[in-house]
This record gives sequence, structure tokens and C-alpha cells, in this order.
Amino acid sequence: MGLFKKKNTGPQLTHYIYANKAGKFRMIMEELDKVAALGGKVMLIYHFEETGHLLEELLNGSKLSFSSQNTPDNKVLLVKSDKVANVVSY
Repeated sequence: MGLFKKKNTGPQLTHYIYANKAGKFRMIMEELDKVAALGGKVMLIYHFEETGHLLEELLNGSKLSFSSQNTPDNKVLLVKSDKVANVVSY
């Protein structure tokens, strides 16, 4: 009957822990490639300026198009955390 059965409360999230920055950024790029291959778009939010610069360097070296502006042709929307509300439009 399922009276005490655990209910599905929403999407299941997976969390990763990395031993170093190189592993973290490698996994980020792999995940971005997967989403882009499926035709999706990703909003990549960073908090620290140094992180933003590293992500820009990685994205410049990849085949993914990116911008800090929400345009239809970019696969990655790269936004600083304090600017998210200004960029997202529905």
C-alpha cells in the first residue's frame, strides 16, 4: 500500500568533491560539453573574480560559445553571482 514508503520530493542532486582545482575545472568543462552536446544551455555562476577569469580562459580554449549576456546563440551564460538578477529574463 505504501503508507510508510518514502515519497519522491523532487530532483535528485549529485554533489562532487575534488582533490584539487584542476580536477574541479576539468569536471566543469566535461559537464558543459555534455549539456552542449544535448543542445542545452548552461548558466555558470561564479562568486570570485579569479574564478571568473579561470572559467573565461577555459571557455576560450574550448569549442563552446559563451557570453555574460543572455543571447540565443551562446551555449554558456557566464555570470558573476551579484549580476544574476540583471541577466536572467523570462
